[in-house]
Amino acid sequence: MKTFAKSLTALCLLGASTFAAAVPMNGGVSFSSIDASLFNWDYNADLFDFAENNAGVDSVSGDFADALAVGDAANFHDFYYNSNFVPGTIWESGDLTFVLEQIDTAEEIDAYGDAAPEIAVIGGEGTLTDGIDSVTGYWNISVNTAGGTFSWSSSTEVDESANVPEPASLGLIALAAAGFAARRKFKA
Repeated sequence: MKTFAKSLTALCLLGASTFAAAVPMNGGVSFSSIDASLFNWDYNADLFDFAENNAGVDSVSGDFADALAVGDAANFHDFYYNSNFVPGTIWESGDLTFVLEQIDTAEEIDAYGDAAPEIAVIGGEGTLTDGIDSVTGYWNISVNTAGGTFSWSSSTEVDESANVPEPASLGLIALAAAGFAARRKFKA
């Protein structure tokens, strides 16, 4: 009877690990502005200035489809993309948050030759988290002011080489190992 109880306990622990939720490990999400008045690009100051609740999810792929859906609200935060850049939260949507830690690319393009850039492309690396787990991710934003209105989008692709088991699974594995060690000791 004890063997049955131990086997049942082991099966329950193994089954519980399938319920552990983890931050998306691969895939992508893209956003766009829900209203041009909620966003301002100051190319002289190299600053993106966002109003609250300024974006919506346009598309999701891979593991992101479990966490976000098209139409979900998103919130982007102000940031400088020059020497004034300070690492910090760049976007939030649902339970996910992306903390931009470094900027790798910052390009402004004067598409019309009028000395004022109409396009910006900014990219960098950071951490995607759901408040429990986190993984390294890549992020980019593009802005196009053609036609006198602002439109922008952002996407995040998570570095698959950073895949690390979530803490719940690691804890269950450690608990199982401890149980097997105790069983060996008890039998001896």
